[in-house]
Parts: sequence; structure tokens; C-alpha cells
Amino acid sequence: MIRSRVVALTALYMLVVCAVGMLHPVRNALVLGALGGQGFYKVYVASALVALAVVPFGRLAAHVPQQRLTPAVAAVFAANLLVFRAFFPGGMVFGILFYAWHDLFAGILVSQFFLAANTLLDPRSAKTAFPVIVAAGSVGAAVGGAVTGFLSPMIGVANLLVVAAVLTAVFAAAMPLVLGNGASEVRPNVRIVSRENQASLREVLGNRQVQLIAATVVLTVLVKQLVDYQFNLATATLGDRDAISAFQGKFAAATQWLPLIAAAAIRPALARWGIGAALLMLPASMVAANLFVGLRAGLGPASFAKGTETTLRYSAERTGREILYMPVSDAIRVKAKPWIDVGLESGLAKALSAGVIFVLIAAVGASRLAWPAVALSVLWLGAAIAERRAYVQALASGLRAPELEPALLAAILRDTGEEVVVKQRAPVSDSEAEVLALVSTLRDASGDLSARRHAVHGLREVGGPDAIAALLGAAADGALELAVRTDALRALRRLHDDHPDANVAIPVVQEIVTEHLGAAERYAAAGAVVTATASGDRDQLLGRSITEAWQTRQAAVFDGIGVIHEPRVVDGCYRAITGSDERRRAEALELIEESASRPVVRRFEPILRAAPDYDSLGVSRGRGDVIATLRRDEDPWVAQCAAYADTGGGAEPMEVIERVFLLQRVEVFSGTPSHHLARIAILAKEVEADAGAMLLRGTEKADAMYVVIDGELRGEWPGRATRPVGPGEAVGALAILDDAPIGLDVRVVRKSRLLRLTRRDLRDLLHDHPDLAVSLLRGTAARLRWLVELAVHDGIPDPHSVRAPIADQSLEQQAGPR
Repeated sequence: MIRSRVVALTALYMLVVCAVGMLHPVRNALVLGALGGQGFYKVYVASALVALAVVPFGRLAAHVPQQRLTPAVAAVFAANLLVFRAFFPGGMVFGILFYAWHDLFAGILVSQFFLAANTLLDPRSAKTAFPVIVAAGSVGAAVGGAVTGFLSPMIGVANLLVVAAVLTAVFAAAMPLVLGNGASEVRPNVRIVSRENQASLREVLGNRQVQLIAATVVLTVLVKQLVDYQFNLATATLGDRDAISAFQGKFAAATQWLPLIAAAAIRPALARWGIGAALLMLPASMVAANLFVGLRAGLGPASFAKGTETTLRYSAERTGREILYMPVSDAIRVKAKPWIDVGLESGLAKALSAGVIFVLIAAVGASRLAWPAVALSVLWLGAAIAERRAYVQALASGLRAPELEPALLAAILRDTGEEVVVKQRAPVSDSEAEVLALVSTLRDASGDLSARRHAVHGLREVGGPDAIAALLGAAADGALELAVRTDALRALRRLHDDHPDANVAIPVVQEIVTEHLGAAERYAAAGAVVTATASGDRDQLLGRSITEAWQTRQAAVFDGIGVIHEPRVVDGCYRAITGSDERRRAEALELIEESASRPVVRRFEPILRAAPDYDSLGVSRGRGDVIATLRRDEDPWVAQCAAYADTGGGAEPMEVIERVFLLQRVEVFSGTPSHHLARIAILAKEVEADAGAMLLRGTEKADAMYVVIDGELRGEWPGRATRPVGPGEAVGALAILDDAPIGLDVRVVRKSRLLRLTRRDLRDLLHDHPDLAVSLLRGTAARLRWLVELAVHDGIPDPHSVRAPIADQSLEQQAGPR
């Protein structure tokens, strides 16, 4: 979130709340003058009109983009104020109408403001920004109260409406500049019509988070109106309308700055205790304040309760409620928020409070309303606790990884002609003999590493208690290779996902998680030293291998957590934290912080990022000690890179690491982790080709790709100029991924030394390491994106009309660097 935009949002909210605060004493004075203190509660019924106004407003919002709707509505409200000024002060009907209009004015503008803010913030940045924004609103309310209290005798109450109209007009003009294009993910002339972006009324009403927010709002308004009624009843004894208006304005000026203190306390409280700190602060305080009013009546206790309510409602309560909306889907939030903030809070709940106050006055008397307020505050406290739980559940629901549908997947694959077998989620054979055979292969130290890893996957497919015990034992066995142990932990997590009721020794899993956490910390410390002292390509490769090893341990930690907690939620958090979507990442971090204790969060904080933060760690050890330790590391690739960085160089034929340097220059492999490139380098063979030899024929399928070590190649295509292919460049990199002819003859210009990787070797590697396919897809996507750009700028023929030439041209362009 850009800081300047937060500052702008803060200023705009202060502006709009200033206008609301100016008019609040005015509307109270108008009604008190017409109805008197005893009959003041009757005006709450008029607030029901506000709920009716939400219906046409909701229909308008469905057709007008928010960038235009919010300033347009603000401009209409500014015009309304000028109309009210023309007929001021009017009579009883005027006062009641202005009272209801003020609720609509405050509710809609504030609701629309926070809807915009919710689209620009994420849950974590909201915890930082909302207290500041809400505190600015408190400043605005204090300024508004001061204007009313001190300037109304000078300029007249009626002219305050003109001042408020000017402030509202400024808000209307500035809001589009702040929103820009950030309030919508689509262009203004594009409408989203897919079902997933719409929410029915049933979905809105059935949302647990929305239900609790609505219930809490009703309780908030009931308690607030009881406190407000007692405060207004006490101030009614002061005299005429001007005296009441002046006192309430001065009271607002004296108390509205108090939310600033509350806001200063909320930010560290949110960071330390989470959203519960904001949600529980006001209801707990209102229990105490209403007890005080019940025990000692009068203007002083009533003012104290009103001041407490004002202090925390416009700081803690508003901050907590707006954060609660963050995990709610956009479709539901856009529909629910106006109904709750305007129709319910400013309309129906106030009308309900009028009925409640009428009944309570008849039942217990006006002087004893504090005791029902205490009871309602206790219910409010319980609802706030439930809200906090629902908030965590909503975050988890939004981050939960999607569940595969095996039957549907199998049907799709059959339609494409692929012959595959998709296992259903049903009990499979857990033959003791089969498990024993797989365990024997897994524990055979003399066997091939690939065979042991396949045994791990076999145990995952077999399932059952024996397989779970075997996988857990392998994951915890430090004598096994790291690759086998991490594979076993991942297989255990997936098996637990299929059978969540399976019995797993949680203490053993916790020990495994602790081990991988410790390894990640060691890699982070070592990486900080290597990065700070890097002096060439060898150090950069070592630093990259350390980062990848850290990421391997990070994945293992999340696999272990997935065995203990709900796997799909943990998997969703892992994807979000390591992904590129900053909002999703913030939601995952928010879920972790809200659902775990602070010591646990601090323990896992170093791995809650996509890569280690070397800059924050600094250099704590000497480079020589770090390199010597890394040369003995249990990750063989890290150990090999450390040895290479320490001694350097290699003899012919090329060493694996030198081949990795070469493969990194190939576009398709540019995003491939270095340890995967090492596996490719091991499979690749170094070959020599004499000048004039035909390396690849365009009419034949390419069975291998070639990377030039020394020498020169050239692509030949009749009628088209071609360019040489030199050291560090490749041909056939895309062709070996499919079965189509290469479309371009590749000939050796002068004797060359090449690195050759066959299609069969690459496909075997992809079968053993599916995650390698993801990195290859990234590289392929980058290559295709570049080719599309070439097609646009260089006039390459349409592939649908001239299939063969575009294939030839693509491969010709592939031979060169980007």
C-alpha cells in the first residue's frame, strides 16, 4: 500500500467526519427543541426511513462504478445541505426529517469510504492504517464539534449547513483522485457477470461473518442509544435550544480528541493481541460505564458514559469492524456493507432502539435504563468473542487450497485421449507384505536414491496405518538422505489429507518441524555471510543454492504443520506466502498471527516469507568458517557448490557446476532452481560435432536439445536470413517438449563442443521431479511471450493461417538470445 494514498484516505475521512460532527449537535438541538427531552427517543423511529433508502441506493450501486458513485452521492448530499439551509429552522417535521437525513448522510458516505479503503488495503496493512484513519476521523469530529460549539454564536447555526456543504463538496471532488483505478480490478467499461462475482441475498444473509457483524451492530446501536438517550435527557435540563447546542458542541470538542489516545493504544494492541483487542475494548468498557451510571445518576455519570462510548466507538469499534470485513468476499461485502452500515446501523437498529427504550421506560423507568444497558453490553461482549473466531475461520476458508475432484479429472483426461489412472478417495490395499517390501527398498542404503524415493511414493499410494508409521519413521530418520526425508514428510502430509482421522504421533512431527526450522535458520545465517562477501559467479551460485535449500526446509516445515493442522488451509497459506500475490500473502500472515499464540508466531516468523531476509541478519561469522561448514552440509548440492566456491575450477570434461552455469543462460531454464539444473547437467552428455554436420533437420522430430559450449551453429531456412548460434545459446529447447518437427535445419558452421539433453532423459526427470515442470513452464511462458511480441513487431504470419512457417520462425528466433 502506497503511503501517500493512506495519507490521502486519512485526510478525506477527517474531512467527511468533520462535516458529520458539525451537524450532529444541530440535528439533536432541532429535535430536542421540537419534542423535548422526554420525547426525544421518538425520533429514532424516523431512522427507519434510512433503511428504505438503502434499497434504491443498492440498485444504483449495482450499475454505477464506485469511482463515480461515491463522489456523485457526496455532491448530492452537498446540494441537500443547501436546500436545508434555505428552509432552516423549519418546524417539528423539518427537525425529524433533518435528523433522519443526517443518519443517511453519515452512514452512506462513511460506508462508501471504507468500501473503497477495503479494496486498497489488505488485512495486515488495515491493522496499521485503519487506526490512523479512524483517529483522523476523531480529529475531524472534534474540529466539527468545535466549529459548532464556538462559531455557531458568531455565524449562526443555519450557516453551519453551508460550511458542511463546502466540506462535502471538497470530499466529492477529491475522492476520484485518491481511488484512481485501484478501486476496481476491471476497466470502467467492463462489467463482471460471472456467477462467482455475484452474491444473492441468501448468500449474504447466510454468511457467518456478516451475521455476526450485523448482530454486533444491533447491540452496539442499542447500547449507544441508551447511553445517548440518558445523556440527552440530562442535557435537556440546561435550558433552551441554543444552550443545549452550545453545551453539546463544547462537550464534543472536549471529548472527540480522546479517540486519538485510544487509536495510539490500538495499533500496538492489534500487533500484540490481534483483532480481539479492538473488538473487546468497547463492550468491556461499556459494561463498566453503565454500571457507573446505574449506581450514580446525573449529568456527570451520563457524560462519562457518553464520552467513553464516543472515545472507543470511533476508534476501537470502527477499526475492529472494518477489519472484520476484510476476509469477506468482494461480492458479499459490497452488498452487505451498505445494508449493515446504513440500513441496519443508521436505520432499523435505531428504530428498534426506540421501541426498546419505550418498553424499558414503561417497565423500569427512565432513571434505571443503565441496568438494561449493562445486560446488553455483556451480550455484546460475547458477540465480539464470536466475531473474532469467525474472522479467523473466514481467513482460513479464503486461503483453503481447492480440493481435486478425481472423477471429473479422470473424465477430462479420457476426453483428451490420455490413458491415466486416477485414484479415488477410498480405502486401498494396505497389505503388510507390500508395505514391508517398500520399507525394505526405502531403507536399502546400497540402493539407488531414485528407487528409495519411488518407495516413498509407493507408501503414499498404499496408505494405511503401517504406511503412515513407515513414512513418519523415514521423515524423522536423520540417517536417510535429506531428499528421502522431505519426500516422506510430504507424502505423510498428503496421506493425512486423504485420511484426516489417521493416527499420527504428533510429538514426533513436532520434532521434525523443529529440526527443519533449525536448518532454515542455519541456512539463512550462512546465506547472509555468503551474500555479503560474494565476489563472483561461484559465490552467487552458492548463495542461490543456499536460498533453495532454505526454501526446501520451509516447505518441509509447512508439510509438518499440515500433518498437525488442516492440510488444505496450511497448503493455502504456504502457496500464498511463497506466491506473488501480496494481498493473499498478507491474508495468510494475518491468519497465522490470529490463530496462533505470539510465541509460536515469533518462532515461525523467519520462514513466513518467500525467501530469507539476508539484509536483516547481517554477518555474524567469518566467511571461511561458513564455507567449511557448508562443505559438510547434508544437502549434497549445497556441499558441492560450497566446495566449488572454495576451490573453484574444474577439469575436462566439464564439471556439473560449470554445466549449471551454462544451462542458466538458456531461456527455458532461466527460472529453474539450480539443484534441478544440476540434475539436468548430470543427465546431459558432452558431444563434439564437425563442421558441416547437420545437427537437426526441420522435417524431423528433435530427439534432443543442444547447448553450445564452444563453436558455432546456424539455423537454415530457405528464403530467410538467419543468425549464428554461439556459446551459451541453445537449439531445440522447445522442440523436445512436444512431438512436432522442429521446422528449421540446424547445421554446424565450425567444429563445436555441445551439451546434449535427450527428450527421454528430460521426461524421466520430470516424472521423478514434478516441481521441475513448474519452473520449465515459467521459462516456456517467458519464451512464448517474447515470440508473440516478435510476431506483433516483425510481422510474423498468423500461426492459424501458416502453421509450418511460424514453427520454423519460432525455432529460428529461439536460437538467439532475448
